[in-house]
Amino acid sequence: MAPFYEVDDTTVTHAAGQRLAALSGDVQTAKSTLVTALEAVTPGTRHGVGDVTVGVDAFQTWAVQTANALANGVSNLGNNTSKGAKTVAQTSNETTALQNQQSVLNRDVNSTSGRRLAV
Repeated sequence: MAPFYEVDDTTVTHAAGQRLAALSGDVQTAKSTLVTALEAVTPGTRHGVGDVTVGVDAFQTWAVQTANALANGVSNLGNNTSKGAKTVAQTSNETTALQNQQSVLNRDVNSTSGRRLAV
């Protein structure tokens, strides 16, 4: 049996995706707070001041890049979850409509002309 996925409540799943996508704003806020705190770092006058400054700058750059990637990933996950819920709902509605419709294709295609097509 092939594995399958099922969405029990597409409205709830869509809303959860939207809430998840909104968390990317929280990641951006945390990033800004960290970057601001790192900008306030002032090493003392002891040996290695240059090394501390370079290390803080490198960490700040890494933190910004990592936070941006995380925020994008969270946003994409939430948006894709919502889109998936919409697709499931739409597909289910279309399938139900098609199943409830009487099809004129449930007949022998050759029966109306009176002669069979050569195959």
